[in-house]
Amino acid sequence: MRSSFAGREGEGIAHIVAVHGGCAYEQSAFHLRHFGGNKVIYADAFDGISPHDAAFWRSFLRFSEGSFRSLLAPFSMRTAYSRIRSRHWGRHFIDMLAQDRKPLVTTHIIPACAAEEFGYPHDIYIFVPHADIDQSWVPPRPSSSRIRYLVPTRKAVQRLRAYGVLERNIFLTGYPLSSEVFSRPSDIFIDLRRRFSLLDSQGVFAHWSSPFLSGALGDDFSEPVSYRATSVHIAFAVHDVFTDCKVGERLLESLAQDIRKGRVIFTLFLGSDVRVSQFFRSVLSRLHLADMVPVGGVMLFADEDSSNYFSLLHQQMRLVDVLITAPSELSYYVGFGVPVLLTPPRDSRAHAHRAWVYEVGAGMDMQGAHLAHEWLWDLLASGMLARMAFMGYMHTTFSPSEAIARILQGKYSHQFQPHLFA
Repeated sequence: MRSSFAGREGEGIAHIVAVHGGCAYEQSAFHLRHFGGNKVIYADAFDGISPHDAAFWRSFLRFSEGSFRSLLAPFSMRTAYSRIRSRHWGRHFIDMLAQDRKPLVTTHIIPACAAEEFGYPHDIYIFVPHADIDQSWVPPRPSSSRIRYLVPTRKAVQRLRAYGVLERNIFLTGYPLSSEVFSRPSDIFIDLRRRFSLLDSQGVFAHWSSPFLSGALGDDFSEPVSYRATSVHIAFAVHDVFTDCKVGERLLESLAQDIRKGRVIFTLFLGSDVRVSQFFRSVLSRLHLADMVPVGGVMLFADEDSSNYFSLLHQQMRLVDVLITAPSELSYYVGFGVPVLLTPPRDSRAHAHRAWVYEVGAGMDMQGAHLAHEWLWDLLASGMLARMAFMGYMHTTFSPSEAIARILQGKYSHQFQPHLFA
């Protein structure tokens, strides 16, 4: 999908730049897009990009984000830096951005390096979407670079320091989940109240933590729940076509009876791959659950347009009670008060996200998918899911978006970094 530079000059307070190389870059840009007038500009697919530059982007992203990313990334990054200097890769893109002078915020390192190399006439920021990062996120001479980093976790801060990035160029912000789905600030408390009534079905967590709930969320949250919703809403997100599809199939097999009885609403976040949607429609047909789709017992969300998909996912997450996902950027939805059950991590980034979730206390490893009809109800009765929901929400009571806005406007102090658990 091509992105355009069209728009009123001065619209938004920053240029938000992403690439199509991975869900992390695009999802993070989606949550930052309001800083750019609700527009994301893609460095690898913008109006006016040369065929040669577009071809090199495709080649670079295939190697840096493919199956052998951890092995090939250092080599591909060195090639990219060399091409920026020797072949002026990305210069046309930076020159077009420079026509409207305002901060540049990118979710990928290459546009930032190109902006620095070609003298972009304003501040340059990288928003790091990962819980931990490797050295490919740092330019060849970090101590003399003017690139600034917006990072979601303390681990990422420590890593950047170790790589030689100057302290004044590192800002701990948290992950800025867009608040557009909440028409009023009180809406999130309404969601939490409803979710707690499900996740603490026996009142175990409310009884044990009454003083904490009262102090943090108000007296209403420490009182016995006077109503019970009839269905618990489970969402499963597909990241990897081969492994996640089998996990999702086993979950549906295990929870099929609960779905038919209305005890469980099951949402599938399927991404943009048509094959995934076809696979799960076939599974639903085999399990005789296809008739549950029209009545809302099973919901499928997929869209080939990544922006549309993230918008659908974001809106639906407000209704979700438990998220089952591989450790990834979706883990940050614990900030909505949604506990996460994690499938096994497959790479270093996933391991870092898993460690962050455990550090926050907002999730745990999922048990066997084929036994979901047993462990789900055990977790609900124990109050563990309610505790994880509470910890996830409390982790983000300070707004990351507010911190980023202050940084972009030059009003942020390094003395004020309130994410105690980031």
